[in-house]
Amino acid sequence: MSLRFAPILLTLCAIVTAGVLFPATALGDEEGRLIVVLDLSGTDAKKINQDFLEIFQGTPHVVFGAEDMIDAGVRNGVREEAFWNNPELMAKVATAEGYDAVIMADVTKPRRNYVLSIFVFEAREGTIVGEHEVDIGRRTRIERATRESILAALQPHILATGQNLPPVIVTVKVSLTSTPSGATVLRDGVPIGNTPLKLEIEWSETPELWELTFDAIPAGTVRVDLTQDADYHLDLKLESDPFTDSSPSEKVALGPGRPILQVDLGTKLTTRAVDVTVKEGNELSYSSSIFPVFAASLTFFPFAIFSSSDALAGIGLFANGGIGFLETTLPLYPNATSIETDCKANDDGTVVCSTTQTQFQVGATYVWLLQSFENGQADPAGMALHFDVGYNWLVFDIDPNPTYQGHGYQGLLGHVAFSTPLGLPALRGKAGFGFLVNFGFGDGDMIADWGKNADGWGLSADAELSFEIFAGLFVKAAYELFYLSTSYGGQGCQNLPGCDPVSGSVATDLFHQINLSLGYRLH
Repeated sequence: MSLRFAPILLTLCAIVTAGVLFPATALGDEEGRLIVVLDLSGTDAKKINQDFLEIFQGTPHVVFGAEDMIDAGVRNGVREEAFWNNPELMAKVATAEGYDAVIMADVTKPRRNYVLSIFVFEAREGTIVGEHEVDIGRRTRIERATRESILAALQPHILATGQNLPPVIVTVKVSLTSTPSGATVLRDGVPIGNTPLKLEIEWSETPELWELTFDAIPAGTVRVDLTQDADYHLDLKLESDPFTDSSPSEKVALGPGRPILQVDLGTKLTTRAVDVTVKEGNELSYSSSIFPVFAASLTFFPFAIFSSSDALAGIGLFANGGIGFLETTLPLYPNATSIETDCKANDDGTVVCSTTQTQFQVGATYVWLLQSFENGQADPAGMALHFDVGYNWLVFDIDPNPTYQGHGYQGLLGHVAFSTPLGLPALRGKAGFGFLVNFGFGDGDMIADWGKNADGWGLSADAELSFEIFAGLFVKAAYELFYLSTSYGGQGCQNLPGCDPVSGSVATDLFHQINLSLGYRLH
C-alpha cells in the first residue's frame, strides 16, 4: 500500500478506537485531525523532546513526526531542509498528503526555568491559527499534569484546522500498454486515450474494468486497481473480423506486407534487344529506344475477409497487364526491297516499323509473414516471403513487313520475393527472381512465319521501393530485368526470295523495365 494513503486509513482507525483505547486522555467526542508534530528546537530540546511528543499520544488525532513530514516532502518533490518553515512549501506538501495541522515548538531558558512556545498551523494554508506558552520549571522534563494542561490549551486550535478547506483529492498513477500498441482505451464506455497511456486518476477503493478496442474491434479488458499506482500490460486478442460479424475468432494479420487488396497504376519505361540466330538461314538483330508501357496490377486476398485462419489469409490472386507503343528498326533481307511494306525505309537498308507490346499475367500468390508480435500474432508490417505461380503472355506485334511480323511468349511463370520494412513504418523494400517455361504459340499468327512448335525458357529479377504517403496510398519505384530464350523448329522464315528454310533457330530477348506507379493498399 502506498504511504500516501496511510493517513486516511489511520484516521479512520484512530477515530473508531481512540475512545476505547485511551478513555482517560481522549478529549471528548471531537473528530480527530491529521497532525504533524515536529521535534522541539532550542535550548536542551533533545532532553525534553520525548516528553513533548507524548503530549499528543492517546488523542483522537493521527500523529505524524518530522521524519514522516520529510518523506512526504520527497514524495511531492520538496527536498529543502526544514521546508515547513516556508509557508508555501508547507501548504504544498500538506495539501498533497491531507495533513490538517502542523505543530511546532521552541524551548528557551530566559532565566532559571524552561519555557515552551508552541504554535499550531493550518497546514494546508501555512498560517498560524493559535499559540501557547508554558513554563515547565527547571527540570528537562514535562510533568504529567503540565502535559494535560498543554493539550487542553492546544485542542481548540487543533480542532479549528481543516474546517473550511476543500477535501483533499488523492490520485493514483496508472500506466497501460498493449501489444500491439495503438489500442483505444474505454473507461465507462468513453475513450480516454490510446496505448501506451499514462494517466493520473482520482483514488477510489472500487476497482474498474476498462475495455480496449483495436480498429473498433473489442480486443480485451483490464481490471484497474485505483487504490495504488500500477502498471498494466495487455496482449490484445481481437475478437472479430472488421468485414464480417461471423468470424469466430481473432482477426487475421493485415498490413502493408499483406493487405486485403492492392491496386497500382503506372508506367514502365522499357528497352528491348533481340537477337535471332538461324542455322542455314538469315539472322535478325534489332533493339529499341526507351518506350513507355502503361501498366496496371491487382492483388486480392479473399480469405482475409471470409476466414479467421492466418494461413488461409495468405492465399491470394493476382493479375497485371500493360500496353506500349514503340518504333522498331529492322534490317531487310536481300532481294526483299521490292515487296510492299507499311514500314518506313531508311537509307541504310533498314526499315522502321510501328510496334505494339502487350503483356499480362494472371495467377495465384501466397504471402508468408516471417515475424510475429509478443502474443504470437503474425506481424503484417514485418518481413515476408511472396510466392507466385501463373500464366504469362508477352507479344510484340510489328506491322506487316518483308522481314518479320513479330515475336511472342506464353507459358508458366514462377516467382519468389522477399519484402521488409526499411527503418520507417511507411517505407518498404522488395526483391525477387522468377522463371518462365514457354509453351510457344505453335501455329499462332505471331510466330508461324518463323516456324512451328516454339518452346523456350526465361529468367527475371526485380527490386522495388514503396512508400505509403497517406492511409494506404503509396508510391512505388521498381526495376525489372527479363531474359528470354526461344527455340524454333519447322519450316520457313518468310518463304521469300533469299530466305532459306529455318532449322534450329534460337531467339534471345533481353529487356529492362523501370516502373513508376501510384497505388493503394486496403489493410
